Amino acid sequence: MSSTAMISKQYLAAAHRAGLSRAMVQTFAQIGYQPQPKQLKFHALCGRMDGNDVGYGGARGGGKTAATFAQAIVFALLYPGIKILFLRKIGVAGKNSLDDLRKRFLGRVRHKYNQTSGLIVLSNGSRIENGYFSKPGDIDRYQGIEYGLIIIEEATQLPFRTIELLSGSLRSNIIGWMPLMMLTANPGGVGHGWFKSRFINSDNFVFATYRDNRYNDVGYANRLESLGGRLGEMWRDGNWDVAAGQFYDTFTSANKIEQRDVLKIADTFWLSHDWGNSHPAATLLWCNFHGNTAVLREWRHRKTPPEEIASDIIAGCQQLGIDAGRIDMLCGGDVFAERIYGSGTIGSTYEAAGLAPISAKVGPGSVVASAQIALNLFSSKRLLVAKNCHNLIDTLESLPVDERNPERPAKTNADENGNGGDDFSDALRYGLPGDWAVTVL
Repeated sequence: MSSTAMISKQYLAAAHRAGLSRAMVQTFAQIGYQPQPKQLKFHALCGRMDGNDVGYGGARGGGKTAATFAQAIVFALLYPGIKILFLRKIGVAGKNSLDDLRKRFLGRVRHKYNQTSGLIVLSNGSRIENGYFSKPGDIDRYQGIEYGLIIIEEATQLPFRTIELLSGSLRSNIIGWMPLMMLTANPGGVGHGWFKSRFINSDNFVFATYRDNRYNDVGYANRLESLGGRLGEMWRDGNWDVAAGQFYDTFTSANKIEQRDVLKIADTFWLSHDWGNSHPAATLLWCNFHGNTAVLREWRHRKTPPEEIASDIIAGCQQLGIDAGRIDMLCGGDVFAERIYGSGTIGSTYEAAGLAPISAKVGPGSVVASAQIALNLFSSKRLLVAKNCHNLIDTLESLPVDERNPERPAKTNADENGNGGDDFSDALRYGLPGDWAVTVL
C-alpha cells in the first residue's frame, strides 16, 4: 500500500483544496505528519515559492513549531543538498522540544544527528542546522553563510534590521528551488511593529490560535484562558492591535520613505545630536518639505573622538549638498558641560571643527512632551524617516513604554557592546519641530 493511501481521503481532499502539491502530500505521509487546517494553509503558502516570505502567528499554541519543522524536513527530502537554518530563541525546553520533533518526524528517514551542534544531515546531502539566539547579536554567527531556507521562530524577539541582515544569507543554486524565509511569531516583543506591518492582513500570513490545534492539552488551554489584560489579548487571542509595550506604536511602514524622494524638494535643514562614548553617539539630519518633516540620514559613533564625529557629519552632509556649518545642531546638555571632554566641552570641539551646536529643549516635562509630539506626527504621516536610517528605525520599532509613566518611552541603556539603548530616541526628541530657530539654506 502506498504512503498516500495510508491517510484519509478527507485529508487528501483538504490538502488538494489548500493547494498542496502531490509530492508534498506524499512526503508528509512518508514522515507521518498530517497537518491540521491552519497548518495546511501555511504549507500551501510555502509551496508556492513565489519569492515572498511566509509568516505564521497569532496566539500561543497554534501548532507553529510542528508545522515549520515538518515543512523543513519535506523541503530537505524534496530538494537534495539544500541547506536549512532553523532558528529558535535559546532555552533548554526549546532544545528538548525540537529533539522530540526530530524523533517524531525523522523516525522513518535515514539521517545523522549531532546532539551538540544540533546539525541534522539527511542521506541525500540536505542539512538542517538548528540554531539558537538569546539576543539580536547572536544572529551574527549565521550571517554570510549560504542557506536556501531560513526559519525564524519567535521573530518578534528580533528587530527588523537583524532580520534584514540575515535575509542576505538566502541564496541557493539548487535547480527548481526559490530561496525562502519562514517566520513565526506571537504578538509582543521588540519586533512587534515590523512583523505586524509586514505580515498581518497580508496574503503571506496564516493566523492561528491555540483553538486551531487539537493536540493542545486541557491544562495548557485552561492556562491561556485564565490570562487577563494585555497578556491575555496577545497570548490567548493573538491580538496584533495591542501595542505590546512598543511606545512608538504609531510609527509604521507608511512613515518610511526613500531619502532621494525628499532631498530634492527639501528647503530647510538641521541636525540633532545625543552625545555618547561607551554608549553610542546618535546624530540625525532633518529637513522640512511641503509642510512635513523628515529624518534624512543618521550617524552612529561609539568610542569616537568628537573631532572624528564632526568630520564624519560634515562629510556626510556635503555628500548631500548641505553645508553642515550653516545649519543648527540641536544637542543635549552634556555637549555643553565642562570637563566632559579634555579641558573644554564637546560643543566647543564641534564648533572648532565647523559645526554649529546649540542647546535643545530638554527642560522639565520635555521627554513626555516631545514623545507625544512624535506620536502625533507619526500618526498623521507628517513625520517621516528615510529607510537608510536603520538605527533610528530599530529604536522606534522596539523601544518599550515606561511602565511607571505610559506617556513616555522607557529609559533603556545600551549593552556592553553598545547595542540597543534609547540614544536615537533622544536624538529624535532633540530635533523634533518646535519654536526654536533653524537655518534656511
